[in-house]
Amino acid sequence: MADTPAPSPESTVSPPIPPARKGARRLRWIAGALALAIVAAVALLLVLASDTGIRHVILPWLSQKLGAEISAARVAWRPLSSMTIEQLRIGPAERPWLAVERLSLRYRGWKAFRGRLEIAEIQIDAPSLHLLQNAEGAFTNLPPALQPADKSPEKPSPSGKSPAPFPIPAEIDRLVVRNLRLVCEAPDSRFEIGPAELAAREIRPGGAAALECRSTFSWKAKANASKSSAQSSVSLAGQARANLSVNLDETFLPRAAKGEFVAENLTGHAGAERLDGCGASLQVDFGLGADGKGLLREARLTVTRQGTPLTTARVAGPLDLAGKEAELDVQIGPVDRSFLNLVFGGKRLDFGPTRLSYTGHVALRKAGAVTRAEGRLVADPFSVSSPRIPSGVVEPIRATLEHSVEVDARERRATIALLNLQVQRAEGQPLLRGALSRPMTLSWREGPNLAAPAEDAEFNLELFPIEIPPLAPILSLPENWRLGSGALAASLKVSATEQGRQVALEGRLGAARLALSAPELAFADAALQLIGRATLRDLKTLHFEKTSLRFTEKGEELAEAILSGAWELPTQTGSGRVTLSMPIPPALALRPVAGLSVSSGDAKIAADWKRDAKGQLLARATASLQKVSATWNGIRYARLGAQFNALLGWRDAEFQANDARFTLLLGDQSAGVLLGNALWNARTGVFRSHLEASEWNAPSLAPIFAKRFPGRELRSLQISGQADLAHDGAALAFRGKADLKNFVVGDQAAANTKPLNAALAADASWGANGLLTIRSATLQMDPVGRSKNRLELSGALRSTPTLRFANLKVRGQSLDLTPWSEQLFPTNASAATTAAAAPQDPKTSAGPAAASAPS
Repeated sequence: MADTPAPSPESTVSPPIPPARKGARRLRWIAGALALAIVAAVALLLVLASDTGIRHVILPWLSQKLGAEISAARVAWRPLSSMTIEQLRIGPAERPWLAVERLSLRYRGWKAFRGRLEIAEIQIDAPSLHLLQNAEGAFTNLPPALQPADKSPEKPSPSGKSPAPFPIPAEIDRLVVRNLRLVCEAPDSRFEIGPAELAAREIRPGGAAALECRSTFSWKAKANASKSSAQSSVSLAGQARANLSVNLDETFLPRAAKGEFVAENLTGHAGAERLDGCGASLQVDFGLGADGKGLLREARLTVTRQGTPLTTARVAGPLDLAGKEAELDVQIGPVDRSFLNLVFGGKRLDFGPTRLSYTGHVALRKAGAVTRAEGRLVADPFSVSSPRIPSGVVEPIRATLEHSVEVDARERRATIALLNLQVQRAEGQPLLRGALSRPMTLSWREGPNLAAPAEDAEFNLELFPIEIPPLAPILSLPENWRLGSGALAASLKVSATEQGRQVALEGRLGAARLALSAPELAFADAALQLIGRATLRDLKTLHFEKTSLRFTEKGEELAEAILSGAWELPTQTGSGRVTLSMPIPPALALRPVAGLSVSSGDAKIAADWKRDAKGQLLARATASLQKVSATWNGIRYARLGAQFNALLGWRDAEFQANDARFTLLLGDQSAGVLLGNALWNARTGVFRSHLEASEWNAPSLAPIFAKRFPGRELRSLQISGQADLAHDGAALAFRGKADLKNFVVGDQAAANTKPLNAALAADASWGANGLLTIRSATLQMDPVGRSKNRLELSGALRSTPTLRFANLKVRGQSLDLTPWSEQLFPTNASAATTAAAAPQDPKTSAGPAAASAPS
């Protein structure tokens, strides 16, 4: 047999795999990977859909995103059919702001794959929402993600059309809320709803949705102690029900809506006015056309009491919600006095027989940027009274106000086409009249005003004379003041210039034939006149131009005050100058006040003031008295004068006086200077001051000395000293010292040239219980060239009910009163007594062992 040849290496290589077999293998790998991914996804979905997955994975993730703690006791989820959550809590565990006992959701999951979610039913059992609101209106217990965003003006689209609404791919067959409770607490009020029941059905695009709700509610507002005492508390409680039917289009916009909200069985009070038996009803009938513009067929509000209507309000007209354009007719009234008493009951006002009515038209254009309002308000009659305004003080009047105003927010311009005011007394006599000469334009644009030039317009307001005595309760005069007669009249002219950028106000207020009396003061046939001119620039800056107030009696000027300056309305800052001049006529000499009568002289006060952005008011004040001739307790002064200047400040009920200087003048010479600083808090009563006295000499004190020591003449004297006073609201503390130098007294015949010196230092406090505590007091009485004439005092004494001493210690050293007796009592000072007193027993009487001068 022949040998078989060995195969070649090329013959051992496998033949190539066909492309069809490669594709099948790749498909098997892909199918396996997909199956594994599906299994993993299903497993992950089952884990996440389980109670553990939702409570420990999904809810913590939502908590992190929301910024608030979210927890639930039990969660059951069937991804394609339903979900149930029990004891859902959102917020801090100790006090969640949202709590739901049970939330049940049934839906058709397979329909979601078609692009629309169909919810068969939503049930919410015992939801409770608790909100805390601060004084600024922000909710303090909500996370930042749920805080209301700042509303910024929306920019219109370039085309001028509103964007089309986005269709919502969802529908709800039934929504049920049981035992709903809502509480909103603010610093001065509390609002509560619940228990409430709510049911809604057929909430779907193109469907006819219906809503029904029943609830109880309560609202309480506390009295604000920082405001006027007339501000009283308000409370309101009752039952509410609402019915609403809405036809929705495919974008969930209401093509037609009709509903009613009713509040009934009300109880509570507004100030002194009871609200028992009151009720309110709001009815709305609204439609939306194919062009997107709405037609407000009618919105009517009716307020009743025991079935009797108190007031009605009606609004009707086309309303474009999307484009913010409208043409609305408004009708209010007649408004009964009882309704006004309810609204203003917290301010304790009574409107007597008042009846109000209003008819008007409101138009919105250019996406709400332009608003035009015109109408007519009638009050026939109108009367008001309060605890400060007794009944009958304000007589019933008839008032009519007609207006037509257009405001363009984009152009920052307002045009007043019509403004007429007519007020008459019940007898038909005119009381107040105001009219606009021609349309007035007001502008507050930044930069140059490009508006077309307009004629200057004026608004003139005139108050006809009215008698003042019946208005005395409103003026709040002091208890001992009496107003015998007087008549009040006023006029005001408002004009707009520079295309409305500047508004000028010129006014005059006058009170004539005044007869006013007060303790030790009386005026007859006096007059008070206020004349002012001010300009308002861009509705921001108010300039006062020589506004003056003059007070005269029988044609003779008694006082005049002048105000000038500028005030920034947005920042409440400004600066200016105030001056007051009071020429003192001889007539005032007949009216002594506190033993002082002035026969002639001049008084002037001036202050440059400024208020900064922090609310601090600063003023550099100066005052002067010149050429004053006066009599005080029988002592006559001629050519008396005084000067005062200080830097004054006021902020948050705290008053400060710095660098204060008071100078007493006799003729052209200084008779004494007083320097000091002071601080006083009006809220706490805390007071602190530092005073320094210098240059007080014999001429200023000689008249007083001559009256106290008849026949003696004060020839030489210099007094200086300083003192610190502090009051903490309960006790007054004093620490100071005084020096008396070159005290020389002589009679009319011969001069006594022996000078005497004395020094006094004290540290003491006075309590509210009448206890005077003397920590230390030292009196040094040294004639020139001598020493050791000293008296020391310490301890306490009580001034009520009788003078009693407690722990009072007195120490005297070489007390020689002979020089002082010779100066003051030369005829009786024949001897002197000297004694040295050792420390006394605190329980003994506090009389010092010193000589007593003759009386």
